[in-house]
Amino acid sequence: MKTMSSKQRMLFDALSNSGELIFAIGSKGVSANMIGNLSILNVKGEDQICLGGEDYHVHVDWGLVRTASISDFHGEGMITFSDHDRILFKIYRPSGPFAQEVEDLLGELL
Repeated sequence: MKTMSSKQRMLFDALSNSGELIFAIGSKGVSANMIGNLSILNVKGEDQICLGGEDYHVHVDWGLVRTASISDFHGEGMITFSDHDRILFKIYRPSGPFAQEVEDLLGELL
């Protein structure tokens, strides 16, 4: 699925107002982080996560992004995105917890 569900879109719109974020992906031994202000850009019918401008973006199969849960990681806000069975990626907010608006949109995303 190349485009977001309406609930995914609402959550990522709220995240785009959260300031500088860290997009983290990877398993043991291999990981990647991207840092910047988050936005969603639709390119040729595909919703992409952009951080720090359009040059730095992530292609996502939105059909896999089924749930999101929030936690605290050493004082940073952290949202974990999964397909129920495995973690797909995480988004951290180094400046602290996410706003209540973001928390209210978590849970099932499809």
